[in-house]
Amino acid sequence: MDKVRRGFGVLLVTFVLVACGIKPEVNVGGPIYIADVQAVGEGLPGQLEDLQRKTMTLASALPQQGTPVVLRLEIVDFHMKDAGLSLLVGDAHRLTVNVQVLSQDSGSSISHFQSVTFVDGMINGAIGAVVAATAD
Repeated sequence: MDKVRRGFGVLLVTFVLVACGIKPEVNVGGPIYIADVQAVGEGLPGQLEDLQRKTMTLASALPQQGTPVVLRLEIVDFHMKDAGLSLLVGDAHRLTVNVQVLSQDSGSSISHFQSVTFVDGMINGAIGAVVAATAD
């Protein structure tokens, strides 16, 4: 089950970084690229390492031009969908991440934002209870 939770956490953070729609302003006078990724916070065993490795893999697929930055991801809330709550009123998987964009040279903060991602919010009732029970 730990692998399922780790995979789920990485999937959620990928949604946060790629599809959340938040476009923070990063003004360094030109293009930037992610030279390193740090994942911090509370997580299941291996979850932060998976998050760091997979996010860096995604970042390395982008052009490596401009000012190098470090992306610091801090998981501040991770909620797995509850079967009982899903059956009664509805529930969703939720991930909250504080993201800091840091200068690789000086370590100073260039930009920061918080992103909250919900998954499976629409599948509730009896089907949602079954999905939530199998996610645990």
